[in-house]
Amino acid sequence: SGREAIPLQEELEFTRKYLELLQARFPEKLGVTWKVSLRKSDYPVPLFLLQPLVENAVQHAWPDRNRPLHLTIEVKEGERVIEISVADNGRGIPPEVQRQLPLPGHALDNISRRLSMRFKEDHLVQISSRPGGGTMVKLKIPVREE
Repeated sequence: SGREAIPLQEELEFTRKYLELLQARFPEKLGVTWKVSLRKSDYPVPLFLLQPLVENAVQHAWPDRNRPLHLTIEVKEGERVIEISVADNGRGIPPEVQRQLPLPGHALDNISRRLSMRFKEDHLVQISSRPGGGTMVKLKIPVREE
């Protein structure tokens, strides 16, 4: 589209549609809980922030498609920040791999770099994981006064 940013609501809707396709492919195996708490939904965010996080969870956290995977997607307003998190109940990330994240050239690195460039801040992507206990990736999107 040539746009660098889109309204948050568009990003959420695109991800909802992507998840609907995945749930049609894996009925009764892929569960999703949405927790969205926003005063307004038109905050500008960089394109393709949320969908790659969902895709990562499905590809990497869910090696055994016979076991259910549940994703929790939370979007909420903090003080001058929008927090977006994707949590899964998948296999988790081994500590030795966590220390290397985000790996250059991968989705998390791409998202981290784009957020840092746009908002001139570091540490806007946080990853927490326990082997066998799932993973959560949290994005912090600074809200600028227009």
